[in-house]
Amino acid sequence: FKYIGCAVNNELFYYDYDEKFGYDIVFVGGVGKGHINRIEILEEIAKNYDKFAFYGYGLENVPQNYFLHKKFKGWADTNTIRKLYSSSKIILNLTLDGYDIAIKGFNSRLFEIAGCKGGVQLVKNDSKLSEFFKPDEEIMVFDSIEDMKEKINFLLVNPKLCKNMASKAYKTSLQYTYLKRAKTMCQLHDSIVSSEDIFSDCLDEIEIESGMT
Repeated sequence: FKYIGCAVNNELFYYDYDEKFGYDIVFVGGVGKGHINRIEILEEIAKNYDKFAFYGYGLENVPQNYFLHKKFKGWADTNTIRKLYSSSKIILNLTLDGYDIAIKGFNSRLFEIAGCKGGVQLVKNDSKLSEFFKPDEEIMVFDSIEDMKEKINFLLVNPKLCKNMASKAYKTSLQYTYLKRAKTMCQLHDSIVSSEDIFSDCLDEIEIESGMT
């Protein structure tokens, strides 16, 4: 078995700027029972940043008194998500609680945000990230809620840096397109078939030499 990993469909996720979808900070995703940490992070942003928007599902899992309810914009289809990623300054990528115990790979959002070449991606620090992108060069990472707010404040007053990081991340994301992944799988298939042929030839030779039929 060989790990292939996630990829981005760059025919769906590409730069598509629309001023109407331009927020300082945006998050697209769900908030469910496995997202307690995510809810607390989003609530902290909702309380402190006016130009923040949350698109997705699961609002019923958020306590009624949370500011996050005021920032919820509803469900977003792929076209809307692409515009949000392309037009906003900072795009949050938040994972499941306990996601850091996984030893390989990352979510597809990591590549989809990068593929839109819009805002800078802000991700909770995880050792797996460096397998794909350079932390604090192509994507920005944070270790705690306080660290996250410091990073947000820094990024909001440094728009050129954000654009530069987003551009670098986009170039790296081109290594992780569906086409690239498909080629990897085809190459893997060919190498397996070739190995099976060699193994079969060896068996034939053994049978001939030993007089087996």
